[in-house]
Amino acid sequence: MRIALVNVQLLDGNNVVAPLGVLYIAGQLERDGHTVAVFDGDPGAFPLADEVIAWKPELVGLGFLTASSSRAYGLLKVLREKLPAEVYFMAGGVHPTIFPEPTLRLGVDVVVTGEGEETASEVVRRVASGSRDMSGVAGTVCLAADGTVVDNGARALMPELADLPRPARHLIDFTPYLAPPGVIRGYSMGKVATVFSTRGCPYGCIYCGSHNIFGRKIRYRPVEDVVDEITELRNTYGVRGIYFCDDLFTLDKQWVLDFCQELTRRLPGQIKWGCQTRIDAVHLDILRTMKDAGCVQVDFGVESGSQRILKILSRKTPKEKILQAFRTAQSVGLRTCATFIIGSPEEQADDLEQSFQLAKELRADFTAFYYATPYPGTKLWDLAVENKWIDPAADFDENWTHRQPNRPVLTINFTADELIAHRKRMANPFFLRNFVRLRNVPFYGELLLAALRYPDTIPRALLAAYRSRRLEDAVEHLFSRYQYKKYKEGYDKTDGMRKAAARIVRDPSTVSESTRKLADKQTPAYPSGHRVGVQPGAARKPAQLRVVSGA
Repeated sequence: MRIALVNVQLLDGNNVVAPLGVLYIAGQLERDGHTVAVFDGDPGAFPLADEVIAWKPELVGLGFLTASSSRAYGLLKVLREKLPAEVYFMAGGVHPTIFPEPTLRLGVDVVVTGEGEETASEVVRRVASGSRDMSGVAGTVCLAADGTVVDNGARALMPELADLPRPARHLIDFTPYLAPPGVIRGYSMGKVATVFSTRGCPYGCIYCGSHNIFGRKIRYRPVEDVVDEITELRNTYGVRGIYFCDDLFTLDKQWVLDFCQELTRRLPGQIKWGCQTRIDAVHLDILRTMKDAGCVQVDFGVESGSQRILKILSRKTPKEKILQAFRTAQSVGLRTCATFIIGSPEEQADDLEQSFQLAKELRADFTAFYYATPYPGTKLWDLAVENKWIDPAADFDENWTHRQPNRPVLTINFTADELIAHRKRMANPFFLRNFVRLRNVPFYGELLLAALRYPDTIPRALLAAYRSRRLEDAVEHLFSRYQYKKYKEGYDKTDGMRKAAARIVRDPSTVSESTRKLADKQTPAYPSGHRVGVQPGAARKPAQLRVVSGA
């Protein structure tokens, strides 16, 4: 089938990070022999609908988060109106998983819930065979002929991750995702890619919803497979850094030690990397081994300096252990990042002050304060709805973004303005430590050049900082302009790759060598030897057909 997979972005307030969830699905569907194109963009900033329509898909898959759900539903409406009626629509991701019925009512044929690779593969296989009946397809929710919701039950999680496909990064121009400053906070570096080595987390923090997709049991990819992927990223894209997006990287001590040994053996001194983990899941020997294997930073979710609030958040680590974890990491030469949540249930001014004092005591290399946000699918969401702290029928807008929303959506014991003031008071003292680093100077040069391309950028950045009294807002605004520039470059280049591939398929004899090279960027060899659009083990097709994935 000819499939368009769309990652609906919310450009403002988000890093340019490759959409690994959609790219994993694309990799699975390519493995199944389908023709796939990936569209990653903000419908409010780019002509996403026009590009998808021009590609003439037989099936459209949408992936989106809560913050971008309104944009996704708007895009869905346009695509439904302008694409032929026989085009099949599926949606997946955290938000559709939690709210399948509204997604279906707005025009999606099926919602893929939870972990998506195997379910999407089965859905597409049925549609390709001419059937639109999803009865019995575990992991799907759909509408019956009479309009009632049919939930086919959850699909069992993949017990082993060894058979996961590679994320189909070749279907997008990957360059913008590698632009500095990268995703290791406070550590500016170009060519940093994101990788998952595990799925799942056994803990029950009330603000986290990742278990809705990956479950409570942590599952590991084989060490060799992870290092294979890093090696491919190094060889294909010149990647110099990795950030592991795992919820909990260091839980299995032996796995971490084996990984560090394998990475050092195969790529000695060639990769710098960072990860996130829990305070109670690190030890001196692990941290030292990680440092020796190229790790430069460990991110810890501290969340609060108040034991009372930590207990409410289901984080019961004593302050002494928090301090010990940071001191241990710092003693072996690792950078540390500390994140805190403000505005939690039952939090008072004294609790905020305890967080502020602990943040100063930790002396992390990067310290950030985020508003408590009750994302759907979390216990915090349930509490917020039950206690009428939020209106569950309200629209999800930019303030639900995971990074730097302008205003908190959850106001329990403080007003929104009070929380904004507290955040400013707590964040500003860390500005210099977070951002003013010698190694970051080259990136700030790029940032300034990008800002100069838009004459209103610097005045607006200064105005944003003046209004919020938070110095980080100026950096955020400047970065958003830089980000838009890089994102647009990648979006335009990816579109060019798709069009070049389509021209080759229509008439290979009329295509220039430069066009052929542009299209060929979408079809690198897989480790197993097969190529995009070719079943594993099948004979390779002629050169002009190697671009089938972008046709």
